[in-house]
Amino acid sequence: MIRTNSYIQYNYAQKKAYEVLLKYSEGVLPIDPFKIIKKINNIELKTYTEFAKELQKKQPSMPIEEIKCQFESNRGFLKKKGKKKYILCYNEEDSTYVIRWTIFHELGHYFLEHLKEEYNYIFCDGERYSEIKEKEANCFARHCSSPLTLALYMYIEINNNNLKLLDLFRYFFNMSKEVSEYCSKHFSTNWMYYLVKEDDELITLFKNSINEKINNVYSQFEYMSLFGKDIWLYLPKSL
Repeated sequence: MIRTNSYIQYNYAQKKAYEVLLKYSEGVLPIDPFKIIKKINNIELKTYTEFAKELQKKQPSMPIEEIKCQFESNRGFLKKKGKKKYILCYNEEDSTYVIRWTIFHELGHYFLEHLKEEYNYIFCDGERYSEIKEKEANCFARHCSSPLTLALYMYIEINNNNLKLLDLFRYFFNMSKEVSEYCSKHFSTNWMYYLVKEDDELITLFKNSINEKINNVYSQFEYMSLFGKDIWLYLPKSL
């Protein structure tokens, strides 16, 4: 990524996320980050335990758990391996939801080329620079895991069928409650920015999968599981 100022590059992160989906995804919901990584030749995916065992070969006397405690994050991280390769590590003890988000987030650092950047001179302090890169990676993860262009399309389609929408992000994108709230909060105040024709290609790629999941909502089991007592997510009443 080329920076000319100290602003957070939200638009670029969103654009890059959609480019990645068009190139690497199979057009199936929920989007699987593991399948995306398999198609990227220079990323090696490892669990924390696998990576710790590799490091232990250099320090045999150090226990695995002690090595893990030295990791920079308790969720996941991306490291360069030589000049052109990367290692993406994630904590396998986290829930499936957290692991998926972690991988999408670290893929954000990869595709936004954060590890290649040397723009410290643009920022007043290093903490601000790190904070901006984290926000950009989160933006990428949000759009790659639950593309808001698709969310808007599905919201309109379901409303047209007079189905009360309460749980879009959890059902269609298989996100955790916390991530779904994070994404839906952004969607509820920014949906108008996703009415763009440029994203039609992305909708076309996922259209069959979207329609299949919409049809499944009408089964009794899906309806009760979505709109039963465990209702916590509310989206705008109208567009």
